[in-house]
This record gives sequence, C-alpha cells and structure tokens, in this order.
Amino acid sequence: MLWISESPRLHTGHGRVAHEITRRLAGTGRYELGILGWAVEPPLESGAGYTEFPPGAQPWSPTRVNQVIEEFGPDVVVTSGPLSALGMMGTVPLREVVSWVGYAFFEASPLATESRAALGGMDRAVVPSRWCQSVLAGGHPDEARPGPAVRLIRLGVDTHTFRPRPDREVLRAALDLEDRFVIGCVAANDFRKQIPILVKAFAVLAECHREALLYLHMDPDGPGWRLPELVRRYGVENRVAFTRGLAGPMGIASGALNVLYNLFDVMALPTMGEAFGLPILEAMAAGIPVIATACSSVTELVEGRGELVAVRDWVTMNWDNAEYALADVDDLVAKLTRLHGDQDLRKEYSRKGRAFAQTMSWDHTVSGWMRLLDSLAPRTAAEHRGVLASCLHGVRRAARQQVSSPMVLGSS
Repeated sequence: MLWISESPRLHTGHGRVAHEITRRLAGTGRYELGILGWAVEPPLESGAGYTEFPPGAQPWSPTRVNQVIEEFGPDVVVTSGPLSALGMMGTVPLREVVSWVGYAFFEASPLATESRAALGGMDRAVVPSRWCQSVLAGGHPDEARPGPAVRLIRLGVDTHTFRPRPDREVLRAALDLEDRFVIGCVAANDFRKQIPILVKAFAVLAECHREALLYLHMDPDGPGWRLPELVRRYGVENRVAFTRGLAGPMGIASGALNVLYNLFDVMALPTMGEAFGLPILEAMAAGIPVIATACSSVTELVEGRGELVAVRDWVTMNWDNAEYALADVDDLVAKLTRLHGDQDLRKEYSRKGRAFAQTMSWDHTVSGWMRLLDSLAPRTAAEHRGVLASCLHGVRRAARQQVSSPMVLGSS
C-alpha cells in the first residue's frame, strides 16, 4: 500500500492522521507500506516499518506519484487529504495498475463538479464523519452520490497522550494563570476558522470579566488573518497570547500540545465548517469543555457534551462556491459567559467530553482501515508484475510517439 498525504512527520491535523494510521498499519506486519508525504524530505528508509519516499518538487503531481508507483509497485494507493486535491490520482498514467482509495476531507457543501468527478474515479471512497457521508449520500439537493460506496472511518485520539494533567494547576500557576479564565483556540490561521468572530466575542466578555484571557495557538502572522493588528483594533492586545515560533508547517508535538490544552478553561472554535475537527476531540480528551459552531461535523462531536454556537448566516465562498457557516457573535458571547459563570457545567462537559473521546481510539480507526484493505483482493506478485509491465510499455510507447511525431501547425 502507498499512502499519499501530508508527511506523518508534520504536527498538523493531516500529518497526525497519517502518523497515527500508518504506524499502526505498519505495526501489524500485514502490509508492505510506503508513504509519499508532503513538506518533509525524509531519508528513503525511515526505519519505522515502512518506506518513506521524498516528495520532490511537486509531491501531488501525477508525474511524481507515477514515479513512486513505478518504483514501489503497490497494489493499493490511498490518497488522504482535501478532496479538491485528490483528483490528480485520476490522471496518473499508472492509475489502472492499482486500486485507488480516497480518504476525502471537505468542510462545506455543495461539492464542486471537480470534486464529484474525483470521487467517481475512486475504487473506494472513505470519509471521516457522518456529516461528510450524508453529503455524499445526497444530504444536499445539489449533491450526487459518487460511483463507489462511501465508507465511514472516523478519526481518533490518543487518550494516553491527550488527557487531563494531574499537575494542571501547577502548570497554570507557573504562567500566572491560576486566577485567569483562559479561553483557548487551537487552529490554523486561515479564513475558514473565523478567528475575528472569536476576538470580537472575547472583547465583549473581557469588558465585564477582567480575568479573562484569550490564548490563540496559531501563527499570528500566517497566511490568514493579521491577528496582532486585529486584537489591537478591539483593544485587547494585552489580554491575548500567542504560541511563539509557529511559522511554517511543523507545529508542535502531541505531548506539548496536551500541556497547552490543559492551560485552557474552555476551547472555542467559531469555525465555518469541518470535515471532522481533530482539535475538538483532542480538547475533549484533555478534559476541556468545547464551544464551537453548530455546523458540518462539529455538531456530531459537540452536541450533548459541549456548547454549540448558532449559525447567523451562510456565506458562499472559495473557488467551489460552497456554503460556509458564519457563527453568531452574540450567541458566542452568551455561551462563553455561561461557561465562565458555571463551574459545575464546565465539569460536566469535561467529564462527558473525556468519556466520548475514550470511545474514539486510533486503534478503532485502524481496524476500519484493515477491514477495508482486506476487502481489496491483491493481485499475485506475478499478476502485478505483468500488469505493471504492460502498462509501463504503453506509457513509454505513447511518450516516444509524442516525441517523434511531426508537429503540424496548419494546412494550406
């Protein structure tokens, strides 16, 4: 199996997905596993039970994918990431040699024509949430069910790493947070996360509660919002903290991230849409109450075990003209105020969120992947070599013909 995604060496959401799933699959000893991961140039042999291929200059290009398929000779290729990026697999010359499984992530609907076409080219389509599954099953009037059956394999969380710390109060005291009400947000600094809504809501709360502090775990000068300027606009620059040194894609390791979650009293995410929402689940595993927008997959994670913020409006945006949720600022203020004043409710959400997270293990995720992979009958070694050789012969013959054929610019 060849797994194509962000590199498992990255401490990002997609990087963590790749790391947690591939290392467990490799650990079973049942699969010969290769990884083509974006953003990190690894040694060819990683020593982790799989072969890791350098991404090259264009890791998502059909040319690079074709090179790795030719070199590695997989039976199955899994492409994991944003659905908008997965369609390239359909144009890979050696596509017919492999079974293609797409782990498709999307945050809003309706899906663009290109996305529906990518799904139709897959042998198996996998999604991380019931909401994604409902969209592909026709949950939106403009949606069309793709060719392959859509399988649900939800993401997980390592509850041994992400957990309530027994020294939580000591950690907070060391940073002079013992008397503060800390609202945290772990997210990428991009437009979909709608951090300005959170800053506006915090500014209102901070007028009444001087002990409130907003902690944003994101690059303040990243490609999304100019956050230092934004917090100055609302007069809360002395009440907002950022994690330092987050420029670039690497992020921070899971253990350090768990320490960060344990500094929070609540986690707030006014997102416009999520395919799953991994930081929401990680915060719950750490025992932190969550407030997030009542949209997409967020609802299935938070409902009954946290606070859902009402959607004020739906905004059409991005290249795909999808509908994204816009959280209501006033309702977010009300939900933050409610949790600020109700410690018993925070404890209830902490308990319920942690209990839910304990049902969402990565081992359960990998079991779903094993069942799927075992349903894809691999070719014998001889069959695989024969099909690969035949396909390569055709690709190379077409390339030679293209080079040798005269170019006709016109006729008289």
